Amino acid sequence: MTTRKRSTAKHILFIDDLHAVPTEPLAQRLMKLDPWGYRFHFETAAHEGGYAVAPVLKRLEEMEFLDAILLDIQFGEQHELGLTMLEEIRDRYPLLPIIMLTSVSGNLDVLETAMKFGANDYLVKSTPDHEIKTLLEIYLDPTSDQSQKVMWGNSDAMRTLRANIVRFSFDGDEPVLLVGETGVGKELAARACHRVGPRRNKPFIAFNTGGKANDLLESTLFGQEVGSFTGALTREGLVAQAHGGTLFLDEISNMSLDLQVKLLRLVEEGEYRPVGPSVSRKTEFHLITATNKDPQLLIEQDLLKPDLYYRISTYELRIAPLRERRDDIPLLARLILERLVSKKGKHYPARDFSQAAMAMLTDVAHPWSGNVRQLAQIIKHAFALAKGSVLLDAPLLEKALAKSEPPQRNKSGCPTNQLVSPDWATIPLPGQGMDLPLHLAKLELDTIVQTWELCGGNQAAVMRQLYPGQLSHYFERNIYNAFKRAPQLIEQYPTLQVFYQRVKTKRKGKQETCNK
Repeated sequence: MTTRKRSTAKHILFIDDLHAVPTEPLAQRLMKLDPWGYRFHFETAAHEGGYAVAPVLKRLEEMEFLDAILLDIQFGEQHELGLTMLEEIRDRYPLLPIIMLTSVSGNLDVLETAMKFGANDYLVKSTPDHEIKTLLEIYLDPTSDQSQKVMWGNSDAMRTLRANIVRFSFDGDEPVLLVGETGVGKELAARACHRVGPRRNKPFIAFNTGGKANDLLESTLFGQEVGSFTGALTREGLVAQAHGGTLFLDEISNMSLDLQVKLLRLVEEGEYRPVGPSVSRKTEFHLITATNKDPQLLIEQDLLKPDLYYRISTYELRIAPLRERRDDIPLLARLILERLVSKKGKHYPARDFSQAAMAMLTDVAHPWSGNVRQLAQIIKHAFALAKGSVLLDAPLLEKALAKSEPPQRNKSGCPTNQLVSPDWATIPLPGQGMDLPLHLAKLELDTIVQTWELCGGNQAAVMRQLYPGQLSHYFERNIYNAFKRAPQLIEQYPTLQVFYQRVKTKRKGKQETCNK
């Protein structure tokens, strides 16, 4: 059998326990999808008065083209045979999309086991035709928008993740916390939680809490009313838009602790208050949150309220980084390239990877710190640079990877290979007549500036590196004190002047208050 081959139509094998002809009600409905470019083939597991896997495997070997399988879970009264067949097919065809069919959506244990055995998804037989079409589009057209909203891969880590998503999101009620590095696909996992739950036909609202001031973040989440601030108009917030559906909040620790308290009330009471002179409102939705950091570390750093963490982490799902699921890289790489070819293929020649290129991508020497997002970036870069060859080769990808690999960072957020750690033996001691306060102030300010640059201007990361356990004002106060000891240095450190002026203004205000 040749899998993932292009032909005029997409070929799908329907396997059930009844007949090798389309008499099953779902099969009859599926035949109506032919105008959408799908061609269905039918096979049964019925054999000599019972059921067997062998006839199905024989049919698979005989098929010239096959793009996906729809496999019934239950054969007669047996669930085990459907799972055994799934396992056999998955072992032979690791990249072939397999969608399990079930007459009811209530058999959680069987569906969870099916995901662990390698199923990509499941379909309730009574599902409306338009939802069936959308699901097929996901797995049969990698270039479609729908296809780019699912998590691809068949590694053990991905199988476990899919199984957990089915179990944790089956009732669409209890909060789910997704934990994973940047670029692993946390929003894709959130969409999967939404799709397998009972709220799948309701809104899915996704929002990254980073990059917005907390006052704007509050009105974005909870909405606002006329009079909340000058020129404000009534606006519906994301919480209201997600009513009845799913609300996904990424990078939850970017919210201020005050705003986290309001989110906690929303989670516990189902109530929120828009910004402005308003009354509390009721709502209900499935809350999914995410963070790219260890939640316990965030709690220790006072960036995440413990009581909020306990409430939003009823189910906590860890998403494995790409380096822990290298078996998925060939599939992901080809999907990324296929999408590029569909959009820009007329201008660029590359259509596949050389053997050396694929070996390089899966090499354990590469940490893939940017995960799937980084993989997509280097393939796009190499695709644009490839000239006169239908194969992307290793040197192009190596060059793109070297440019994309950021420095490794520690838990403080600073590069581990460039941390500022003064070599005291090489620092010149103040000579006779040298101003010791000036010398020490310059040493401290130099260290702060270097750390600031290495941590990308992230004040929280600098704080964790230089002043662990201290409050944020400690950073500003140290800069202020250093400049007070050596005011002649102020002009030499423009990066730090804003912190000096901030403390100076605060102290001046306090002094004026005391004088009144």
